[in-house]
Amino acid sequence: VYLIARPENHLRDFYIHTDNKGNINIETEFCGEKVTCDYTIFDGENNIVYRGDMPAKINSPTLWNAEHPYLYTLVIKCGDEYIARKIGFREISVGEDAAFLVNGLPIKLKGVNRHDSHPNFGYTVTKEHMLNDIKLMKQNNINCVRTAHYPNSPVFLELCEEYGLYVVAECDLETH
Repeated sequence: VYLIARPENHLRDFYIHTDNKGNINIETEFCGEKVTCDYTIFDGENNIVYRGDMPAKINSPTLWNAEHPYLYTLVIKCGDEYIARKIGFREISVGEDAAFLVNGLPIKLKGVNRHDSHPNFGYTVTKEHMLNDIKLMKQNNINCVRTAHYPNSPVFLELCEEYGLYVVAECDLETH
């Protein structure tokens, strides 16, 4: 649990949309009056590749996939607040033959189930434990993880982005 003091008028929530052509748009929701936001995008080497309003376009983006999980950093400045998020450019679709496509290429998913739990600490899972799980998966050529039965920690999802794992987030609709 943590507490945070925020201005009366602030960015409450946002949703980032990217595709494999370098397009990026952000849906925003504010508490109180709308606050003017400025957006800056850094590449993986911390060079500024975009500064301005949304929507935006990055020319010739490096695309994200599980084999090469290239991430950019988006910094949103709203008033006196700064919010940073890692983003990847990719497009996920289903082909005519029902193939799973990432950036237009067919991908074979080799995955495992994962519960957000620890044998000694129960549902209190540390970032180090999550990272150990991911490294073990990658060492065994696993490229996909199913978050079984409930939402995992957002930290786990961020690590999957960074290390290159496709995530199937179960919505807990048991059908057996």
